[in-house]
This record gives sequence, C-alpha cells and structure tokens, in this order.
Amino acid sequence: MTGTTPSPVIFGTFGTTVVAVGARPERHPDAARQLEKAGFAYLPDAGVHELPTGTHPQDAVLRIEFAADLLAAAGADGLGIDPDLTRWLEQPARRLAAHTRTPGLPDPGSTPSPTPTAPHGGPASPTRPR
Repeated sequence: MTGTTPSPVIFGTFGTTVVAVGARPERHPDAARQLEKAGFAYLPDAGVHELPTGTHPQDAVLRIEFAADLLAAAGADGLGIDPDLTRWLEQPARRLAAHTRTPGLPDPGSTPSPTPTAPHGGPASPTRPR
C-alpha cells in the first residue's frame, strides 16, 4: 500500500451485515479501493466498509476471500476475521446439512444398527439362507 502504513483490516459482522474495519479512504486509500473492488461499500458515518444487506453467506465468503487476496497482494498486513463472523457464515451450511439426508445412509450422530451374524460368528450372507 502506498503512501501510508497499512492498517490491519478485520472482517466482522454488524447485525446481519458483513463489514470490514480498518481501511478508511482518507487514511488508507489503497485498502479502501481493494475492498470496493471486492464489493464492499464505504459508510462514512460508521467508518467501515460493508457488503450489501442480504448478501448470501456463501457470496460473502467469496467476497471476503477476494478482498483478502487483493489486500495481501497490495501489501496489507494483519488481516483478520472476527470469530462471530465465522459462526455466522457457517450457519447456512449447518442448516442445510441438518435438513439434507442421503437415502439409505444413517443420520449423522445416530447409532448404526448391528450387523447380523452367522452361526459361526461371521457376518450373515444376505443371499444365502441360514
């Protein structure tokens, strides 16, 4: 980043919005431009960059990764992510996994049914009568 010492940029949440803190255009114009390339808009009253309200978490992950790559390539140091943002981004994946089950497979966390055994102690053959 030219002109000034790069500040650490931290990605986090504010309510349900993803934000990037630490790249005010007046202090760090290069970092601000990189965030804008990744789809973040600057809110001068709050002093943060934010993704549009309602950005899907998967899209947010891609935009954060793109912004981090741009910032790192421009010399940014100290990029970080708030743990609350990580949990917020993981919620849709967890909800999807909880509602999606593969037919024929046990639900995650369930106890597998015991395998029937043959008289000699080995597994029973499903094709041969006992």
